[in-house]
Amino acid sequence: RRRRRRRGRRLHPALDPRLFFPLMKLLYSLSRGSWGEKKCSAQTTTRRRALLASRRDSTRATGLEMSSAWAKYLARGADPIEVASYSYPKKYLIGGNWKSNGTKSSVSKLVKGLNEAGPIPPWVEVVVGVPSVFIPEVVATIRKDVSVAAQDCSETSYGAYTGETPAEMLKEFGVTWVILGHSERRTNQKESSALVLAKTKAAIAQGLKVMVCVGETLEEREAGKIDAVILDDHMAALKAIPEKDWASIAIAYEPVWAIGTGKTASPEQA
Repeated sequence: RRRRRRRGRRLHPALDPRLFFPLMKLLYSLSRGSWGEKKCSAQTTTRRRALLASRRDSTRATGLEMSSAWAKYLARGADPIEVASYSYPKKYLIGGNWKSNGTKSSVSKLVKGLNEAGPIPPWVEVVVGVPSVFIPEVVATIRKDVSVAAQDCSETSYGAYTGETPAEMLKEFGVTWVILGHSERRTNQKESSALVLAKTKAAIAQGLKVMVCVGETLEEREAGKIDAVILDDHMAALKAIPEKDWASIAIAYEPVWAIGTGKTASPEQA
């Protein structure tokens, strides 16, 4: 009898689900305005459509409509759906500078070795710095997912500048990167940070990407001049670069005392 009495009790109108939820819905709509619910539903519909479209595009990647780029990844064993659906938080840049080395035969062997190497992950960009005389051959024969960089360019354009290589010429031959401010050129050719800045601007103006090299000598490190050399000199000159152009610049830190000496900078030193 007690149970029947409890079940038979009438709930307070404010706690009755038949009245409570419609009341809360009314209060919610009043608090957001009459347009709030419609706006939310429209946004939700847009998100759903975008999600369905992305899934549909990913599914098509496995069919006959697969693009040539995905076909290449698939041929190397990569899953196009996995590549397309995952957004990589960071892209790594791996550069190799050949300096003034190589003959026609050795360069051909080196390119052949790179072409026969394993697949390059989509979150990694590989660049080789090639001596200028070998640029046409390497651009024509190296695999398409390896970019070619020049080891220098001039701050001038076409004209009476004997021995200089303008960025326009490099671009015409398929070069996409250029190495500027290398410590060997700063030391041997006495290149200043102001000159490196001028070259950087010239390269970016032609659509090239730039690796700007910075680094201190052993004497400068031991004298406690690291900040004065790298921040106040090498990097300070680059402050004149517009913010929109920094997407085309990579800062390559390599201390001079670690070049060709067998020593390497630790993560803490870098």
